[in-house]
Amino acid sequence: MNAVADTWLQRLHLPGSPTQLAVLRIIIALHVFSVLSSPAIPLLDRIGATPYPLAHSALPDGLADFVDAHLALPLREVGLLASLLLALGLFTRTSTVVTTVCFFVTQHYWFRRASFHDDWLYVCFDLLVLCFARCGDALALDTRLPWNRGRPLAAPQSYRWPIEAMVLGFAFVYVSAGLAKLLPLRKGLLWLDGSSAQAFAGEFALDAPIRLLFGTLPFDLALRWPFTLASWATVVIELGAGLLLWSRRAYAPVFVGILGLHVGIWMFGIPGFVQLALVHLPIFLDPRHFARMDPWRT
Repeated sequence: MNAVADTWLQRLHLPGSPTQLAVLRIIIALHVFSVLSSPAIPLLDRIGATPYPLAHSALPDGLADFVDAHLALPLREVGLLASLLLALGLFTRTSTVVTTVCFFVTQHYWFRRASFHDDWLYVCFDLLVLCFARCGDALALDTRLPWNRGRPLAAPQSYRWPIEAMVLGFAFVYVSAGLAKLLPLRKGLLWLDGSSAQAFAGEFALDAPIRLLFGTLPFDLALRWPFTLASWATVVIELGAGLLLWSRRAYAPVFVGILGLHVGIWMFGIPGFVQLALVHLPIFLDPRHFARMDPWRT
């Protein structure tokens, strides 16, 4: 492994793979399609769910209400089509932008009413990166269109920066989550002594997969020390994501730690994050693994 080009800023100048970027495009698009296919948003609309008072967004309240009332449901339908086109690599430039707008609006609607932030923290940024990337230069129907045949590929570095941008976004999410658990210090002390994690586990205990799998919980929820250990481990793993920017050597241990963390909290009833971690697995693979599939046209 080349230590000379190992930090995040140095890696930006390394060659990338159009196939690796295309694989990410396909996986992210299919994930977006699966999210938009959920009946959750239409059901929220049908029952007349109103926004949580504290679930604000970047949009002014009046504009946010207008977007929710008139755009969320129609753009969900548009987003389903756009994300499929994006996965196929057809009209990639347009389908990427349309998918991004549709996903942002529908996730905005979802977050204000459910207060769950799972997907938008990761995927909105990923889609924004794809909007500016040459993600349709491989594994795309666009390359079969007559007017695109023989179109030259970009410089190899053009396929590297989107990957590294997603690494940066991935690290930012987890480091921010770790800091949010510790700051302010009064809140951090409550987290580190395990009481916050213990309260979360108590809320989800009846439906926890680990209870359904084994018929009982592995320990009495009244015990504090298991949650104290889990709370410290969570902070260490999340802050450790900052090492992704320091060296590629951190990729495997950090990703395994994060995946293990999400499997653990899923077993105690908080789903959603395991698949989000797996969606990002390709950004931690060496571009050379995709080299044999790269369509280096002239």
